[in-house]
Amino acid sequence: MINIHPVSRLTLIMVLSLFIFQARAQAPELVNPNATQKAKDVYRYIYNLKYQGLMTGQHNYAKTWNGSNTGIRATNSVNTIIGHYPGLWGSDFSYTDPGYTIAQLQDTRQRMIDVAKAQADAGSIITLTYHMVTPKLEENQGWSNVQQARLTMSEYEDLVTPGTTLYNNWKRNLDRIIPFLQELQDENYAVVWRPFHEMNGLFWWGGGDAAKTHFTQLWINTYNYMVNDNGLNNLIWFWSPNHFTSWNNDRVPDPWFPGLQYVDVLGIDDYFWNQPGFLSQGDYDYLVNKAEGKPLAIGEGFNVNMEIPSVEWMKEHRPEYRWFMLWDGEWIDDRLNDSEKKAALSQIYNHGNAINQDVVYIPPANVEDLTPPSIPVNLQTTSVESSQVKLQWNTSTDDNGVSGYEVFVDGDFSKFIFNNSTTITGLNPQTEYSITVKGRDHYMNRSVESTPLVVTTLEAGTDPDPEPGDGTNLLVNGDFEDGLTGWSGDANQLRTYSFFPYSGANHFAYKVDDLFGGIQVVNGLTAGANYQLTGVLRNNTSTTVEEVRAGVRNYGGDELAEAHVFDATGTASLVQDEWTPLSIDFTMGAANTSVEVFIENVQGDNFAYADNFVLTKSVSTSLSDNEILSVKAWGNNSLHITNAADGKLSLLNLTGSSVLNVILKSNSEVLNISNLPKGMYIVYVVRKGKLYSSKIIN
Repeated sequence: MINIHPVSRLTLIMVLSLFIFQARAQAPELVNPNATQKAKDVYRYIYNLKYQGLMTGQHNYAKTWNGSNTGIRATNSVNTIIGHYPGLWGSDFSYTDPGYTIAQLQDTRQRMIDVAKAQADAGSIITLTYHMVTPKLEENQGWSNVQQARLTMSEYEDLVTPGTTLYNNWKRNLDRIIPFLQELQDENYAVVWRPFHEMNGLFWWGGGDAAKTHFTQLWINTYNYMVNDNGLNNLIWFWSPNHFTSWNNDRVPDPWFPGLQYVDVLGIDDYFWNQPGFLSQGDYDYLVNKAEGKPLAIGEGFNVNMEIPSVEWMKEHRPEYRWFMLWDGEWIDDRLNDSEKKAALSQIYNHGNAINQDVVYIPPANVEDLTPPSIPVNLQTTSVESSQVKLQWNTSTDDNGVSGYEVFVDGDFSKFIFNNSTTITGLNPQTEYSITVKGRDHYMNRSVESTPLVVTTLEAGTDPDPEPGDGTNLLVNGDFEDGLTGWSGDANQLRTYSFFPYSGANHFAYKVDDLFGGIQVVNGLTAGANYQLTGVLRNNTSTTVEEVRAGVRNYGGDELAEAHVFDATGTASLVQDEWTPLSIDFTMGAANTSVEVFIENVQGDNFAYADNFVLTKSVSTSLSDNEILSVKAWGNNSLHITNAADGKLSLLNLTGSSVLNVILKSNSEVLNISNLPKGMYIVYVVRKGKLYSSKIIN
């Protein structure tokens, strides 16, 4: 992406950073001149998201749904399986199903508001929607009466005319939710408010041809009644039509737009199951032109098949979108329990520019901060290859907190990240680059750039072998969270198991079934070199001890390099609901460069589970006698390293992911590992071209 294609680089710079070098970003004013300071602060933060990343968001049903009435189920599901809470929490004032009373509906709404407060206190932005039932009926008539036949022209005229029955029913419905919004205002919470969304759609009572004439008046009446008549000044007004380009009869939402004087955020609701217009350029261009600088967002959507664009794609091609919000219901369960869809969502949440709940920070406006953070120092490489470099530096300090870092390559903006390490990719081989970093605070103040670090990439074809445990797994999808690509076997033998908790970790496990298992051939290994295979296995039943074999054999032959056997004799038997670690060290044959990694269910009366299979190169070279290196894990949650000055230490978990990388500066180092989850880890220390590996249990 950098210094390869000058045209694409220029495009990216224009899109991502045309305004990023302004001293301070100025958000537009809210449409409500009496807006609370909290609403102004949240709106300013939303506006500045353009210069940071993409906020993750999740809707939660507030009404009774499959016995759940919490307003937090979907958000909790995301955190349980992905490992992050969304930065945006959403819910709906909704309606209630036939058989429930209005009092029960109001009770549901109160509990939803209580959840909203808790989520805001935890850091999330809160957004609320309102699926009002047709004002011809009461609110306890259910979803079918949100989808009621569209109002006729005369009925719509009555709806927006004071004194009519429909107008009074509309006011009655608003009167039921206004106290909840007032409660939020009284306790200093701001709300991104999205009423009557998808107004250009045909599915609800307020759509249709009559809406072209009268919907804008309905929106204006709603604004005036809530703001001017009832003093709700904590609302950020969000207008989001249905996706319209190449779908929905090209229902461009001009007739439904009430004007910028009534709208703070513009957006779109976009699902549409692989339709060619998904997140279309036409929709986006329309909204950009209509917004005139106001922020955009995806009110709800991403298609059901979870074909979610990457954060890079969104920031390059749709940079005005500040967030997305996925809808609740069976769709979110399907997404999070399907390994491929979960992997797509995980890539979003775990991206360096994803705005999850833990990085949301709304700086108070009453602080006049013009002081930039300290200059990042000690910028250094931790790895240099032909097309990428890995960097780290000392964190900056700031009196009101550092929000992240801007990274520049040859003076051009490259990326914004939240932490003090990153990888610059897409570089040219054997080329010199000058890299600098600036710290940035929550008020958009930027430090002076760091001292330039001049790096020359390696010649093409001379990249060193990956250091074992440096996040490199020679298997394809060994953790089974990205599907089972690369593993062969009959159709019923390879399955991805749904969510299963294990010691605080989440396993989307491989299911070893029907007397068989799976095989993955790994090519391109080094003849005569040492390797290690790790993983976990689990029994499925308390009555039968499964016999499961897992191991490595020479490709094309029966010779077993080494296997780990769980059998009915009690030797290393599998225990129900407990994962048993697997670790195999083996040496390649002098003429072999390929192996078969296999998992087999020998007994087959039931089935077993396997996960987190990692194959890494683990060549260990002895140090000379006067360079005895020692790595010990002590009982006080610390790691003690001796005789390793000028070396690099990497600590890996059993998935092969690096959890700690440290440059060792002295011959006696003590590292605190108390913040790491309990479990087994692999330690690699590289010093003077030699590699030391070991296992520790924290």
